[in-house]
Amino acid sequence: MGSNFFVAYACLFLCYIEKLQEPNPNLVFYRRYIDDAFGIWQGDEESLRHYLSQYALNFKEFITLVSHTKVNFLDISISIGKDFHETHLLTTNIFQKPLNKYQYLPFTSYYPLHQKRFFIKSELTRYIIRESSHYITMKRLFYERLRARGYPPSFLKDCFRLVTYSNRATMLQKKSSRNPKDVLVFKLDYSKFSHNLRVKKLLTRLHQSLLDDPQLSHIPRPTICWLSPKNLRSLLVHIKQHIIRE
Repeated sequence: MGSNFFVAYACLFLCYIEKLQEPNPNLVFYRRYIDDAFGIWQGDEESLRHYLSQYALNFKEFITLVSHTKVNFLDISISIGKDFHETHLLTTNIFQKPLNKYQYLPFTSYYPLHQKRFFIKSELTRYIIRESSHYITMKRLFYERLRARGYPPSFLKDCFRLVTYSNRATMLQKKSSRNPKDVLVFKLDYSKFSHNLRVKKLLTRLHQSLLDDPQLSHIPRPTICWLSPKNLRSLLVHIKQHIIRE
């Protein structure tokens, strides 16, 4: 934490450790995100413990969680159960750390309403994708936590209507069709008067004129990226770094 390079370093280090391990046919599934890994083991627990101990020989801070029924991975809690027909089912739920303070963006901040609306919609969409059984409970808790941050009930009701759990199957199958190379980002510094510039409308009109030109029609529609203004913390850190260099 603290440097963009540390993420790449962690991935390279763990990739090196993984290559030291010999392939095991009992490990039928394995995926890793940076320094968190999830796997499915078909075999007895003793052989699994032995396999994991080989990791610990090379990585002293290696921490494992083994369970026959439930395990937490990142923000998902994955469980194995049975239905009425004794068929094994895989269920997922949102996992939130006990120390989470849920300090969402306050409603009194000067960020525009559409950004607050989008953040609420994105969080509800994440709940729908990850929750296979307790979405209503998570939705109610999210509503109460937002109310504690000053969000009016009328605003929240409008935001909560933007997504429905009935579309979960479509959300799970949806894949992004956008190629990162086809994204054109237009960066601007944000202020409370930025909406008066009507930049989106101007760029949309400009892009439409480019589509009419065969030689320029390949240019993608620009996406506006508003850069957050410098706050007191960033200024103090900059001053501190300047003093250290001096």
